[in-house]
Amino acid sequence: MAFSEEKVKRAILKLEQSAGWIKFLGVVQLIYGIITAITIVGILWIWLGLVLIKAANNLRMAKEGDEEAFVEASSNLSTFFTVLGIVGLIGLIIGIVGVVIWLIFAGYIMSQGMAG
Repeated sequence: MAFSEEKVKRAILKLEQSAGWIKFLGVVQLIYGIITAITIVGILWIWLGLVLIKAANNLRMAKEGDEEAFVEASSNLSTFFTVLGIVGLIGLIIGIVGVVIWLIFAGYIMSQGMAG
């Protein structure tokens, strides 16, 4: 299925309208990363913030007709959401493991209290 030039231009315009928010979130990510830079996670947030800022800048250039900038912005956004999804899954797994460990520990404590 081929996209019409008009639809592509509308999509670029809509994304470019979001560029301000994308850049804002990039700066927030960057600041959060700097605050937590002593950890690996902090470095990850700094990198993700820079990825979002690059995406926002490329979206603004794409509005002017720079097709390569649009491809680059799409790649930046894809990278951001992929990494964020992986981090979310890791967090979910850690949370589930933590709850299981807590339940085991609580069961052990309760069994000791009832036995003694």
